[in-house]
Amino acid sequence: MPRAKPNAVALTNKELKALAAGRTPGQIGKAVLKMVAGGRRRKELDLNRLVEMRMAGCPISEIAAEFDIDEKSIDTRLRKDPVFKAMFDRGDERGKAAIRVAQYKKAVTEKHMTALIWAGKQRLGQKDQIETGGADRLNEVLAVLMHAKVNQGDDNEDESSERGGAEES
Repeated sequence: MPRAKPNAVALTNKELKALAAGRTPGQIGKAVLKMVAGGRRRKELDLNRLVEMRMAGCPISEIAAEFDIDEKSIDTRLRKDPVFKAMFDRGDERGKAAIRVAQYKKAVTEKHMTALIWAGKQRLGQKDQIETGGADRLNEVLAVLMHAKVNQGDDNEDESSERGGAEES
């Protein structure tokens, strides 16, 4: 292959056909200019590490710091790179699944009562029931007791007046 001049692009026929496929001449020109201008090479990221970080719930800012790239770069990749987006989302879902499995094991295998109650609420729609009739029943009981106390007081007055009447006679 002949030596390329600076700012020259050397393409094989196959690469040229791929570049031109389905593009207008203006689009081909822009693509060639972009190749000539070059720009910064995209930094390769360890996608397995990305999945691990998303499983742990790391936000974009922490992922960017770990990979030593700008947050905007991650945002751009999420919009433009379907593989990157899929791995990012996979990490999210695997993290959620790992938490669910751990909670399930705690509840079912270890018979942890709080975890069982929580799982019942989440999966079975169970609720804590607060008895609203309890206060009404308590009021009824108190009313009966108060009535009995009042009546008992009336009985005591009757007895004392009977005794008082007996003493006077």
